[in-house]
Amino acid sequence: MGNERSSRLHRSARNLRQILSEGHIANDSHTEFSVDRESAIYRLRHYKSLANKTAENDAQPILFVPPLMVAIEIYDISPEQSAVYHLQNRNIDVWAVDFGAPENEPGGIMRTVGDHVLAVVDAITYIYKTTKKLVHVAGYSQGGMFVYEAVAYLKSKGVASLITFGSPVNVRLAVSPWVQIFLVDAWIRAIYRLIKLPLKYIPFLPGWITSAGFRLFSLRKEFAQVVEFVRILHDRELLARREPRRAFIRGDGFVAWPGPAFRDFVRDIIVHNRLAKGHIRIGEKEIDLADITAPILCFVGRRDEMVKAPGAHSIATAAVNANCYTLEVSAGHFGLVVGQVAVKKTWPSTANWIKMVTSGEKLERTFRRLHSIT
Repeated sequence: MGNERSSRLHRSARNLRQILSEGHIANDSHTEFSVDRESAIYRLRHYKSLANKTAENDAQPILFVPPLMVAIEIYDISPEQSAVYHLQNRNIDVWAVDFGAPENEPGGIMRTVGDHVLAVVDAITYIYKTTKKLVHVAGYSQGGMFVYEAVAYLKSKGVASLITFGSPVNVRLAVSPWVQIFLVDAWIRAIYRLIKLPLKYIPFLPGWITSAGFRLFSLRKEFAQVVEFVRILHDRELLARREPRRAFIRGDGFVAWPGPAFRDFVRDIIVHNRLAKGHIRIGEKEIDLADITAPILCFVGRRDEMVKAPGAHSIATAAVNANCYTLEVSAGHFGLVVGQVAVKKTWPSTANWIKMVTSGEKLERTFRRLHSIT
């Protein structure tokens, strides 16, 4: 018994020394991809594991879109927790919009929200023309908001469906009921008048701020993960499997939020709640979410502290000409796309949705239909 405990402590100390000195236990492992299109704003990744099969079968294309402040690797953290891997194994042709790290890109911190939405528009158009197939467009958190705006901009041309994960539309309904009482329009506008001038002098929000924000929203889970990390510190194999997720949420997966894009978001989404109203300006064009006619599936997490179900479900009120559906999963905001719940529920359900949309099956058999809230 004593020898076993001593050996466990020895292994824990050895693993901790390596983590502190090298920063990791395992080497990074990501799905291979090519960059099929590139601009000043983004790179279009095409994951190539199915490259040879895609021309020979009916693999449907899906385009993943990340939030501004999160790296594209959110969809491919590790083989065990990779949306790319799991969807490819279900015969889906996977593409992704890679905005890079704006702080490291020429002119990156000067990007606007419109720049990012138009990049998604460009990616959808390219995939549609290249594959000759309608594209399923998927986005996590703010990436889902980009998806709504881009598809509205295109008036649904080239789009098979929209899939979002924890993406708010009406931000007044996206937070907890306690906060809703106080976050009335007049109060928000008053606060905005106070911070509008200081906002002009923020060049960008560093990734570490967003990373800290994610963790603050789930302090209980953060504490539980620290306890779990200590508990398994002796188990090198288990540490290696869980390391990519730990490193990602601790900061590796977060990038800067460009100042102009942050100001756009605060003004249009937080203060004026324009996405909920269905009208928002992208570049020189006023878009209307009523122009979305492709079916929409929005995933919501029952334990999501950042985006409550009513805030995500309000897409049915904004996109009045689309058939909107939802699926609730037992996950928090991050767990919707990373972790065991995502592997067991989110990605199989996404693949099933794509199959049903493509074959024309009745979606109501599996997904709950949403209706406008008046």
